[in-house]
Amino acid sequence: MGSWPRLAAVALLAGCAARPAPTPTATPTPDLAAECCRQCVDATKSDPSGQDLSMLACSEYASEQINGRPALTLSCIDWFDTNPKRVLDCR
Repeated sequence: MGSWPRLAAVALLAGCAARPAPTPTATPTPDLAAECCRQCVDATKSDPSGQDLSMLACSEYASEQINGRPALTLSCIDWFDTNPKRVLDCR
């Protein structure tokens, strides 16, 4: 009876350390890239500045609202943080 708790503890520890947790990949899917670029280009259509926006970084729209909704979704804000693009790159 004295060795049972010890064997259970060893089995539990062995099972916990058997496999490391998977690491998330930062590689965006092509669908996410296309969707984020679409959001960026759509945001430029509502920009009231009246200037050439092609050199503007899409991440500049992270805090903008269009018709009461964010111009970029959180996933696209994250995507543009790791994949900087200009409006020109997305057209």
